[in-house]
Amino acid sequence: MLLIAVGLLFLGKNLNFIPGRLIFPLILICIGLFFIFSRIGGTRQENADYIRYFTLFSGLETNNQSQNFKGGSVAAVFGGSEIDLREARLSDQGAVLELTAMFGGVDLIVPKHWKVEVSGMPIFGGWENKAVYEGGSADDHVQVLKVNCTAVFGGITIRN
Repeated sequence: MLLIAVGLLFLGKNLNFIPGRLIFPLILICIGLFFIFSRIGGTRQENADYIRYFTLFSGLETNNQSQNFKGGSVAAVFGGSEIDLREARLSDQGAVLELTAMFGGVDLIVPKHWKVEVSGMPIFGGWENKAVYEGGSADDHVQVLKVNCTAVFGGITIRN
């Protein structure tokens, strides 16, 4: 779609529909619109042990059902991401998840039997851990998800 738009701009210039001095600003506008609208919407369901998501001016909703979840990274820049891990299981070693929100937000949903340890650095933003841990007996193996948060003019929420 981006190549078609650029081709139409050059065709418009050659047919004298578009003045020559406007061609490059219009190309930049087309490229920007392509980045903005290329990832809009989208709900995914997957079984990846490691996740890696980056959203720019868009949104993402995903449901991970991995039976050996090990962590990954999620970054939202001027957009939002909702990561649902309620049907996933942590690996025996636990997992480490890096969450970054810049002028956007990340919403992480975890099961109640996971213990969540959060650390991070808010810069004109914030993060909050609303996850409630309902552990079993002392004999049970505690599953720990370590979350490192970086919020720059954005917000990160961890909940059940």
